[in-house]
Amino acid sequence: MDQLYSTMNQRRFEELALLKQITWVEIFGSFFESHKKELTDLQHYLHNILGYDAKVSENLDNALPRSKCDKPIRDYTLSERLIEDSHIHILIFPFPKETDPHHLNQSATMEYIMIRERKNPYVIVLVEKGLQ
Repeated sequence: MDQLYSTMNQRRFEELALLKQITWVEIFGSFFESHKKELTDLQHYLHNILGYDAKVSENLDNALPRSKCDKPIRDYTLSERLIEDSHIHILIFPFPKETDPHHLNQSATMEYIMIRERKNPYVIVLVEKGLQ
């Protein structure tokens, strides 16, 4: 009986590991100064520790062919692609510091609206403070 239970648990862990590998997690937020490190730290944690396929827009930057379009249009296109490809969306809205620009959370806010309009998201995580 213990052997059967152990085998069933092992199979569940293997199925969970496979599910994590095919579940795409996209992280949205500000890349301004230290905020970028918070996003990439979360990405590395989700990928290296928890085993999820986690991405930020920079990961797609090389995959999208360079064009003559303006940076805001390119960023919008990357956001669209991340939203469409992902299963789980994590949005980070940091509290602005005195040195942050007034539009610090503008892109994440836009991405939140895009997610709400285009998908019925299963998960949205809003973080108020650093990812310590």
